[in-house]
Amino acid sequence: MVTIWISGWLIEFPEFHRHSSEHNCIFKTKYAVQGVSTKNSPNFERLEKTPMPTKPRFTLLTSALVLLAVMLFSSLPGRAAQAQTNSLTFTPIADSYIYEPYPSNNYGSLTSLRVTGSPVRRSYLRFTVSGLNGAAIQSARLRLLATIDNSAGITAAALADNTWAESGLTYSNAPAPGAAIASSGPLVNGQWVELDLSSYIKTEGTYNLTLATTVNLNLTMASRESGANAPQLVIVTAGAVPTFAATATLSATPQPTATRPAPTPTTAAGLTRVNLTKGPQLVYTGSSTAMKIFWQWSSNTSFRVDWGATSAYGSSSGTVSAFDTTNRLYSYTITGLAPGTKYYYRVVTGKSYASGTFFTAPSASATTLKFLSYGDSRTNTSTHNTVAGKVNELYQADPGYQTLNMMTGDLITTGSSDS
Repeated sequence: MVTIWISGWLIEFPEFHRHSSEHNCIFKTKYAVQGVSTKNSPNFERLEKTPMPTKPRFTLLTSALVLLAVMLFSSLPGRAAQAQTNSLTFTPIADSYIYEPYPSNNYGSLTSLRVTGSPVRRSYLRFTVSGLNGAAIQSARLRLLATIDNSAGITAAALADNTWAESGLTYSNAPAPGAAIASSGPLVNGQWVELDLSSYIKTEGTYNLTLATTVNLNLTMASRESGANAPQLVIVTAGAVPTFAATATLSATPQPTATRPAPTPTTAAGLTRVNLTKGPQLVYTGSSTAMKIFWQWSSNTSFRVDWGATSAYGSSSGTVSAFDTTNRLYSYTITGLAPGTKYYYRVVTGKSYASGTFFTAPSASATTLKFLSYGDSRTNTSTHNTVAGKVNELYQADPGYQTLNMMTGDLITTGSSDS
């Protein structure tokens, strides 16, 4: 039996037989692909007086011709396109953003990356690509999870400077970006957006990038501090095309029936961020050690609530069912929290989730209270988004601002109505 492994297929031919008047001998030849060991060490067995069919089942000449045809077919140019490819995913080793109106502020510990045309917000990322083992890079894609809806995209630029620090980057000391290398399509909240960096990332090494936009809106994406939603650099490399090494194995051992190797099973996908029908919304319970979460979903189902002091969460509820099945409303109160502390939370159903953060109220013994006051938010979209973006920024940067906020009012431009 001739066994040949070519381009992922296991091919077997019937045994070669030579019949003589004195003795009957069985000759077997095995061809193996480089890197695949033969099943038996080379050997020759002379089988005395073995009964054989009067006609050989497969002639040596025919077998050689078939073998040659298979090897030639496997070496055709079109077959090379079936070479194995490998995909590796890297997350940033550093990321942050800068904001022009606050030139001394650092935002490296926040769970979001932000970009705005004016005033300038620009994000910075650093990746280290390693473990390719000499394989050539076929493609490189940057994947970012959008946390806002906007038809405008973002632009990635190369950055030669490798000295900026995640915890020290500010608008005042930020290195200037290089030439733009890729642009994205629209941002959809909860969905991944991709940028092709194949022209920039060619080999192993450390790469720095900046993200920017031309629109005067606060566009947000998840940062590496967000955990599972961190930015991803997906590298696809070309695997080596197998080469053939012919080895002669003469054996009388029967070979198993040939089958195509089974494909490697894929692992189940992780959680996917989605938009709830409403919420999640936070409701202050009057206690500095508790927080109530309220949301609406599209159907009556079962949820789970996770929370913790980091994005790894650590604590979970039991099953949470709708308290109002007509309107599909859900709520859960987290207790046992520390006063004046930031917490991460998410509500999960199946493989879908929505998440956020909150700060608990100060303790009863607190002697000072920090709160945020703002106005006028106006009706102009650009101005409103600027104000809203700043409120969100302060919320994430300082726990005190989530304790209480006050809107001072709205500008009345005509009589007694805002028109």
